[in-house]
Amino acid sequence: MPEQSTSPQPRDGQLLRAVILAFLFATPALVPILGNFPVRDPDIWWHLATGRWIVENVAVPHTDPFVGGADAVAWTAYSWLYEVFIYALYQLRGLDGFFVYTTLASVAVAGAVYHLVRGIERRFTVAVALTTFALMTIWGHLGSRSFVASIVLFAVELDVLVRVRRGADRRLLLVLPALFAVWANLHIQFVYGLLLLAIASAEAVFDRLMERRGGRRPAEAFDLSWIIGASAACALAVLATPYTWRLYAIIPELAGHPAMWRHISELQSPSFHSMPQWAFLALALGAAFALGRRRETRPFWLLLFASAALLAFRATRDTWVLSVAAIAMVAEAAPRRGLEHDTVEHTGDWRVAVVCSVTVLALVAGALGLRALRGPDLPRVAADAFPAGAASFVESADLVGTGGRRARLFNHMDWGGYLLWRLPACEVSMDGRIINFGDAALERSMATWAGLPGWDEDPALAGADIVIGAVGEPLIALLRGDERFEIAYEDEIAAVFVPAPKLAAVDRR
Repeated sequence: MPEQSTSPQPRDGQLLRAVILAFLFATPALVPILGNFPVRDPDIWWHLATGRWIVENVAVPHTDPFVGGADAVAWTAYSWLYEVFIYALYQLRGLDGFFVYTTLASVAVAGAVYHLVRGIERRFTVAVALTTFALMTIWGHLGSRSFVASIVLFAVELDVLVRVRRGADRRLLLVLPALFAVWANLHIQFVYGLLLLAIASAEAVFDRLMERRGGRRPAEAFDLSWIIGASAACALAVLATPYTWRLYAIIPELAGHPAMWRHISELQSPSFHSMPQWAFLALALGAAFALGRRRETRPFWLLLFASAALLAFRATRDTWVLSVAAIAMVAEAAPRRGLEHDTVEHTGDWRVAVVCSVTVLALVAGALGLRALRGPDLPRVAADAFPAGAASFVESADLVGTGGRRARLFNHMDWGGYLLWRLPACEVSMDGRIINFGDAALERSMATWAGLPGWDEDPALAGADIVIGAVGEPLIALLRGDERFEIAYEDEIAAVFVPAPKLAAVDRR
């Protein structure tokens, strides 16, 4: 019987695989780049304003710097490193900087997910197919937001844990504390990474108890002392931030705002009105089927699926957690028969890194080149989504500072971040940092903008120096007949109202 050939792949086969990987890594970045999604994101602007404040003051904020006087509240800017980075990109490339970040983050997500799948599924074609499907479910999350970094780092962490569990050198766990030290400065969802470590530790404890009762050590298992040590080191590495232990204190506070979960669409349960969400559901069901057909049920995958499902079906923004976990489960259960012809020498990890790096450079160059040709579009896109004209009027009319204090704006939450960025001399009434305003203020603001009974008794509205709102908002229609305010500016996007005496002063100037 002739021996199976183990010769390396032909050079043309390697080139084909490199091209396929390049397309795989590049594709997720195309939709947000070509669709101008980053510029339309209402939260990117308050992140940008925070980055500007940190750079100008060479410090991180411990109280809300955008609210002056006795009204300032304690604030932990847990994404401070991301905010400095996005502001630095803005300083270098203007609005193009958003697309540089989006490109880098999207390619990193694709590379991390592929590397995770490839560590489990050694067949190139199957690994590419599974990665493509997983990226379809994550596609809607890719943009200029800070939590995209959590997708990358969670996939890297799961990749490390799966490889160690399957017999790789335990010293690979030593990379995790460094990963968490970076993660804790980028986004608060490092807690999902700690949850993953807790699940791995729970399985290691379970296996040790079973061994003591006469059971046999499973073929795939964690070393108890190593995984517990790594978990403790990662929990301590999280303290390597300017906020140290206070970073942990903010976690229950973030979870304790039910109004935030009711009014912010990305924090609500998936609606399954889009193709990526249906693909996500199919992937979740596939993972459940993969777990069900296993001959033995191990705590790691079972607890990971249950935890990820709880997070994903609670909030649309967290569906990526289940997507990353589920694709690893499906890869483990993928049938091996009939595909032996695809088991030739796999593309090495080094080649993945090379292809990923080349793709990043090509995408960034291409994106910036495209934006250079379409430069005027980005400010116009922002002006179509946010009150750019209204902000310019407020600046030119010298309404931003009165009596030595900041002018008080009354604005909708969706425009708060943009106005925080454009009008730093003003105090917004609400923005995406809901934790700084509280549930009662959010509920009251949403009811007022909807024109519900009692809207005219809102103290924030009554005390406002400037009201900026979309022309289609119910409150704007009501203010047209409110003698306390007079319209000072209006365009197709927004209207500006000021107290009647102030409008007379503006006219005199």
